[in-house]
Amino acid sequence: AIKLPPNASVEDLLKILPGLQVDPSGKITAQGKKVKKVLVDGEEFFSDDPVFVTRNLRSEMIANVQVYDKKSDAAVFTGIEDGVKDKVINLQLKQDKSTGVFGKLETGTGKGIQYTPQNTQAMLNAFKKKQKFASYFSSNNIGQFGLGSTEKNQLGLNNEQEKYDGKGLPEFSTAGLHFDNKWNNDFSSFNGDYYYSIFNISG
Repeated sequence: AIKLPPNASVEDLLKILPGLQVDPSGKITAQGKKVKKVLVDGEEFFSDDPVFVTRNLRSEMIANVQVYDKKSDAAVFTGIEDGVKDKVINLQLKQDKSTGVFGKLETGTGKGIQYTPQNTQAMLNAFKKKQKFASYFSSNNIGQFGLGSTEKNQLGLNNEQEKYDGKGLPEFSTAGLHFDNKWNNDFSSFNGDYYYSIFNISG
């Protein structure tokens, strides 16, 4: 029933709902308590970062917004009540809006004395109901190893990467894929990752 401009984000929607507040950095509070997770149809949406969800989904895709207190992960796992409740938002998608694609591309170059610095990053995310697919590519010669911590979190990655000690001229490229799916009323699931990287130093 709420009318918003075309292409408004979920964040824009949450800002005008009673009882919810969104600060400039995208952090959400509900009835004065910090919202730790934003779920989509009851599932994590690529990442456990609420800002990633609220800024990458459009408000017109949402049928309902649910706000509730959820047991802590420890209480759910052990079955022992620990009294800890996390404030959670669940976004229910419209039936005809459960498929989508989004991503980002960043590239930059400069002018150096001995070499030309360059940095390129690309991410693509796609979802169709319970299926989620993500891919990424990064290439640079400025000593950065692949994706930053924010991008890795958004893709569900936690692989450790080397550090560049500042000696020589580095060239680094990495690429990866992520896929997960659930079926049989969520009793069956599959997820997998493929990760490739190459690192060279000259001089």
